[in-house]
Amino acid sequence: MHNKLIFYPQDESGSCDHFSELLTAFIRQQCATWTQLREARAWLAKNLVKSFMLTDAEVLVQHNPHRIKSSATRVDKEFIHRRPCFLCPDRLYEEQKALLFRNDWLVLNNPFPIFQDHLVVAHTKHLPQHIFSCLHAMIAFVQDTGGSFTTFYNGPECGASAPDHLHFQACPAGSIPLVLQFDKLHTDTQVMHPVSSLCTTKTIACSVGELDRRALFFCSTTDPEVLQHQIHAVVVYLQNETASAEEPLINIIISGSNQRLQGIIFPRKAHRPACYFSRGKSKLLVSPGAVDIGGLIVLPRREDFERITGEQILNIFSEVCYGKDIFKNL
Repeated sequence: MHNKLIFYPQDESGSCDHFSELLTAFIRQQCATWTQLREARAWLAKNLVKSFMLTDAEVLVQHNPHRIKSSATRVDKEFIHRRPCFLCPDRLYEEQKALLFRNDWLVLNNPFPIFQDHLVVAHTKHLPQHIFSCLHAMIAFVQDTGGSFTTFYNGPECGASAPDHLHFQACPAGSIPLVLQFDKLHTDTQVMHPVSSLCTTKTIACSVGELDRRALFFCSTTDPEVLQHQIHAVVVYLQNETASAEEPLINIIISGSNQRLQGIIFPRKAHRPACYFSRGKSKLLVSPGAVDIGGLIVLPRREDFERITGEQILNIFSEVCYGKDIFKNL
């Protein structure tokens, strides 16, 4: 496995002043030497994209046939237990390399990308998916890349195709529509919108609301430890509010820079909408994760891409996401 790892000088915490440059070089190296990745990125550039203006914000829809395996995969415990884990270091693709991050994490290029620089950051050990085990690393990745990357997390029962292996994902900043939309909406005091402030100080601002039938919690702060604490507290709140025996169904997005960080939590009530399980013309093969809930709907089938409507998107959001009342006791 050591011939798969790319090391670099780090301090005791595992951080590096030049991590962003190293990451860029790593991505270029993999594109040059890994045929499958290079071809997938070339296909991605040709994918069809269209937009819908919903009630509160615009969403994009991407036709991406390479995502069929992820969208259609089984995630039940029996299947997960039987199949080999594709994130374990000894089961990487032949041409795939891993860049060590913060001592315990491996940065991998996603061979089935949604974005041109679509990364998976997996733990070196085969540990179950859980937000409290990777939240610190998600925030650190945004900081170490100077805000040039956004990280996102899919819970083990709402979007993670490898719920048995601890990981999060990363994409170039600005790639997830709702991150930019909500930041603009949140700061525009001249526009009426369905988002209400919980608290605002010089170092932190927290809000809750509902955008196009997607409840969300938003936190912006200058202190990464405060962001981690706030997200931890809201996840615990959701666990109690939904009476979840384990981790509540959530998607999380972390963005920002070294100076200020933002976190968005989407509480989920279902993994997949009813149309996923339908047959015939009523079927839409859509399995929403953080990217989809964040405003970029990924559809691997061309027929679904051509016939999906804005109303169907709203119905999908309402079926898999909670409304704003989930936060009434926060």
